[in-house]
Parts: sequence; structure tokens; C-alpha cells
Amino acid sequence: MNTVEAGSAHSATSPGRDLTRAIVCALLVAACVASPGASIMIAPFVPALVALRLVRREPAGRFLSTCVAAAVVAAVLATVRDDAVIVAVLAAIVLTIGLGVVHTRAARLDPVDDPQQPEWPEPRLTSGFTPTVGAWLAASIVIIVTAFAAIGSTDVTGAADDMVRDAYRPYVSACGDDGALAKQDDLCKEFLAQRDDVLDVIDDHAASLLAVLAAIVALGAAATTHLIVLGRSRRRGERVRPRWRLAQLEVHWSAAYVAAAGFVTLLVVKQTSDGGEVVEAVAYGAVTLGLLAVSAQGFGFATWLIQRAPRPTTMWVLVVILIIGASPVATAICVTLGMLDMSTHPRRRALTTRSTPPTPPSP
Repeated sequence: MNTVEAGSAHSATSPGRDLTRAIVCALLVAACVASPGASIMIAPFVPALVALRLVRREPAGRFLSTCVAAAVVAAVLATVRDDAVIVAVLAAIVLTIGLGVVHTRAARLDPVDDPQQPEWPEPRLTSGFTPTVGAWLAASIVIIVTAFAAIGSTDVTGAADDMVRDAYRPYVSACGDDGALAKQDDLCKEFLAQRDDVLDVIDDHAASLLAVLAAIVALGAAATTHLIVLGRSRRRGERVRPRWRLAQLEVHWSAAYVAAAGFVTLLVVKQTSDGGEVVEAVAYGAVTLGLLAVSAQGFGFATWLIQRAPRPTTMWVLVVILIIGASPVATAICVTLGMLDMSTHPRRRALTTRSTPPTPPSP
């Protein structure tokens, strides 16, 4: 028996390791629930831990059973104690298991694929990066709904207003008659003006901003965990998605339709006087998610064009200056290039032309 087989056999016969992994995942989930700020940094890596365990060759049924047992324990505690935090931990553990399974499946090759992979595989709707984005978007929606259910309110604007007022309350107290900033009228007026400006923005766009944040977090978290699982799986010799370079970056064509559906919904909502806040928020989220994906493909297309330019280094310097000095223009350019690439496929046509052998002359 070689070293790899011995390691796999040892791992398959040590239930303590699976229990330790499950406990670590549960503790990380609890930390994410306890601290919203920390959750943005920690949450993307928790499903990656599950996916890295599931992608191994040895059976992973015991690990899944241990994770499910942790969720059951949290459910029992939630019924015994009326604690919203425990309910949130339960929901997050279940989501972690589901996201881990999705990442594992999305990283592996499709069973119908030929062992000889093409140089540049086209993105699919059921495998690869696309399912991970959809899973993380669904998870973001579930987390938001669970959070508002836990606090017993569905008023997004009111909850955001309370958060802002709580954040500025120490400064307001310090500007009181007996406060440390009582004699600094200009500074106090600036603090109050900032608070009022933030409250005005929240009153007008609270639900929409929340939807945009969920879309951005979903896309970023999906990219983080997907690349982690792919990189670690390749080191283990697993048959996973083929490598692609930045110049080959593509997203599924459905991203453009997601953005288009969001735009149409926004136009309809704006034309009606009783447009729903929830519908508008979902539309903004769809536009954000779709345009981010399309702009990512546009950046890949721009990279391909730069690599074919006579002076690619100079072109990269101009691109960096454009991103730093005029980011809105750079985003619009990337979206335009992404739509152009989705419509005409110049990169794939160039690849086909390069890989097709020349036709022999007729006798």
C-alpha cells in the first residue's frame, strides 16, 4: 500500500477527524452569525471546508451525517430555547452543507464529458461556476429573510434607520449639553448632517441597496469558494474543471437575460405609482448580478485583445489608469465588451480558426 492509499485508509477509519471538521464549521458559522462584519470575511470559506472534504476520493457520508447531526442539535436547542441566534445558526449550518455539496459538484467534470477536454470549455448552466453563483444568491436571500424573521420585522427601511441611529448615538450624546463635544458646534453640525444624509439615502433606497449588496456578496463568495475548491482538488489529482486563463473568462449567457429582466422590471415599477419595494429591490439585485457577470466576461475579452496588441504592457498601463481614474467608464466599457463577446463570440471563432487544420488543395 502506498502513502496516498494509507492516508486515505487512515482518514476513512478516523471518525474523530470528521467530528472535528464538523465542530470547526459549526463554530465558524456561529462566529458569522454573532458578527455581521466578520461574516463577510469568514462565510465564503466555511462551505469551502465542506467542499474540500467531499471532493476527496474516500467516502464522505460520515462527514455529511456529522454535519446533519450538528444541524439537528441546533434545531433541538432552538425548540427548547426561544433564541433567534440559535435559529440563525441552524439555518446557516444547513446552508453550509448545501453550498458545500454544490461547490463539490460544480468543480467536478460532468459524467458525460469526454476525458479529452477541449482547450476552452464553454460555460454550462448545470456545472462549473454558474451553479455556485445561483446557490450563493439563494443563500443570501435565505439569510436576509431569516435575519428579518429573527428580529420579527420585515421593515427594511425601519431596521436600517435604527442601525444608523444607533451608530451615531454616541456622537449625538457627546454633542449634548454635558457632552465632550458640547462646545464644538461646527463638528456637531457636521455629524448630524452626515446622519441625516445617510437616513435620507436609506429612506429612498434601503431595500435596493440591500439587494445590490446581496448580489455582490453572492458573486464574490461564489468566486472565492469555487477557486479554492478547484485549486485544492487539482493538487489531489481529482478530475475537475479544466484550467482557464483570464483571457478565456466567460460566463453563461443567462447572465445577460437576468440583467435584461431586471431592467424591464425596473421600468415597469417606475411607471406605476404603487410599485412594490420588494419587487424593486429584486430588480436592482438582478441588474447588479447580471451586469457584474457580463462585465467580468468583458474584462476577459479586453484581456484577450490586449494580449494580441503590439505593445501589451503599454495597454495594461492604460487600463490600470482608466480603472483608477474613471471607474464608471471602465465598467461601462467592460459591460459593452461583454455583450459584444456574448453576441458574436470573436474569441471562440479565432480559436476555431487556429485549431482547424488547413484544407488541402484540390488535385
